[in-house]
Amino acid sequence: MLKHIRVKNYAIIDEVSIDFDPHFNIITGETGAGKSILLGALGLILGNRADSKTFFNSTEKCIIEAAFEIGSYDLQSWFADNDLDYEDHTLIRREIQPAGKNRVFINDTPVNLTQLQELTGRLVDIHQQFSLYDIQKPAYQLNLFDAFCGNKSLVQRYSTMFRKFTGLSKELEELEESRRQSIREKDYLAYQLNELSGLDLHDIDQEALEGELNMIRHAEAIKITADAAYKGIYEDERSIVSALEDIINGFKPLAQVSSSLKEVFERLQSSKIELRELAEDINRMAENTFIEEARAAEIRDTLDALYSLQSKHQVTSVSGLLQLREDIESKMGEFSQVDDDIIRVSKELKQYEQELNSLADSLTTERKKHITPFVDTMTDLLHELGMPYATFVVAIEQASDITPTGRDQLQFLFTANKGTKPSPIRDVASGGEISRLTLSVKSLVAAAIPLPSLIFDEVDTGLGGEIALKMAGIMQKMAAEHQLIAITHSPQLASKADKHLFVYKENTGDKTITQIKELSLDERIENIAIMLSTKPPSKAAIENAKELLNK
Repeated sequence: MLKHIRVKNYAIIDEVSIDFDPHFNIITGETGAGKSILLGALGLILGNRADSKTFFNSTEKCIIEAAFEIGSYDLQSWFADNDLDYEDHTLIRREIQPAGKNRVFINDTPVNLTQLQELTGRLVDIHQQFSLYDIQKPAYQLNLFDAFCGNKSLVQRYSTMFRKFTGLSKELEELEESRRQSIREKDYLAYQLNELSGLDLHDIDQEALEGELNMIRHAEAIKITADAAYKGIYEDERSIVSALEDIINGFKPLAQVSSSLKEVFERLQSSKIELRELAEDINRMAENTFIEEARAAEIRDTLDALYSLQSKHQVTSVSGLLQLREDIESKMGEFSQVDDDIIRVSKELKQYEQELNSLADSLTTERKKHITPFVDTMTDLLHELGMPYATFVVAIEQASDITPTGRDQLQFLFTANKGTKPSPIRDVASGGEISRLTLSVKSLVAAAIPLPSLIFDEVDTGLGGEIALKMAGIMQKMAAEHQLIAITHSPQLASKADKHLFVYKENTGDKTITQIKELSLDERIENIAIMLSTKPPSKAAIENAKELLNK
């Protein structure tokens, strides 16, 4: 619960410190004195955003500190998960610099705003956060009713499973869309693969084919030239080899004269052998060169098909086409993986759907089981709060399919008038009736709400004295199990508090500041009397105030 709050340099607050009672705290003050400012300061410690009006002194930082007793609320695991030191007496501090920079500390350890909101969200419920008119919304009604039914664990299990179910449904949609695209792509890839498979690429040596075709194109010139070369080098009587033999014969007797002449003679012999081998090679080339038009046509067809594929797929080699074919074959294999994934996800989805339906049935059973006690108690409370002919109904209809909250479409129906058919709250309830409905529901679910502190901001709006007194009694009962902090203009509510805090403005020099103090018994009598009448209060008002306090 909230033990203490210190506010420094916020709005028109220079610095105030407030200690709270563990049960029923009332904050009163004249309109404009700063009650809503205190609520705004508390909102900052709960993680709300600061605005440009935050600073009392724009040159200094704003500091909000709040001390909580949390020993009874099983928060050790949250502290451990967030790597924070746990203390039963936990201090939260938020500092806001004039430049806008925020610093947040939990037990002197820096944290971020998300962590601050997570922790304080488990500690405090500000009634203002959910406008009184939230009671008109079916989703809010269902949340409150589930709290009354004690469905927290069941709702959490269902919500967790529904999120997984929704995620799988989205995944299945994406897979099916992928399969539709795959079918279109698969046809195109199959066509490409068929083209690439039309050539036996592994057996094609592009360079060799291009060389062979070039030889066939020049076959006639090769034969003529090679034949002439063979004759000129070796076959004719006046061939190079014949002339070289004459020269060799001339050098033969001289080979023994000197080593240099011997070397010349040997080189001439080697040249003759080399020329004869060259002539034979040229002759074989001529003999093996044919003008094969059929082979040339075959090679041209193969190369044309190859060039076409290379141009189409923007590659320059057979190896590039082979790699492309492997890539397409691999991708074709992925299509079957998509089908496998669809089967797997569909199976998981069916299992989740079965479990969700089972949980939804359990939620429906629990909700229907608690309708009668909820309606009976609500009706009694509304009668007690000055609506003797009020009728309250919890209407449940079954949706055709599962929803994020089960299969139930729940709505509160209400009428304050005898003989009038109950209708949705938004259509029939006045402001005062909405206040009473909201408090009645809150009082019913308070025991199921794990929040230690409940803060009500002018929940008595639009209510007369007798009804406000009964509302105060209900809140006093709630305060037995929860810490209540109520901002009010109602003397009846003020009279029921265990601690009465008074907000007022004080002029100091050239500035007006907000102050707050705890009222003594005599001060409470005077304050409540002023709320009942005028300032200064009449004797009758003072006696009335004493009577309210005695009650």
